[in-house]
Parts: sequence; structure tokens; C-alpha cells
Amino acid sequence: MQLDKQKLSLLLSLPDAALRQILSDVAKEAGVDPGALGLDLGQLDKVRAALASATDADLAAIQKLLEEQKERR
Repeated sequence: MQLDKQKLSLLLSLPDAALRQILSDVAKEAGVDPGALGLDLGQLDKVRAALASATDADLAAIQKLLEEQKERR
């Protein structure tokens, strides 16, 4: 999945429980233990703020990290 501003906007519009589940699923797919992320509902505001301020360069870097993590598995 290619991450862009449109998809990011869609993610940010989701309710907290749905966003947390998607982030956990992405982490699992990338080979990261979702429990290590510590995604409690209190942290989601911070995650939303960070994602909302992400630049195109940030999104490209995230995409690259996810792809590299997948390759290591």
C-alpha cells in the first residue's frame, strides 16, 4: 500500500479504536510487535497529531521503513 496525503486523511478520520487496529495491523505486517508500540487511547492523540503534520517526505520515509522491515522478515 502506498501511503499518501489522501490515505492519511482517511486514516485520521477514523474513530480511535479503528485507527489503533489499523496501526496494529500495519505493525504486524511489517514484523513489529504491536504491543511494543504502546498504542493506548491516550497516545492516539499524539499519533494523530504527528500524522496530521507529516510532510510528503515524512510519508516517503515511513513507506521506505515499512518496506525495509518487510524485506527483513
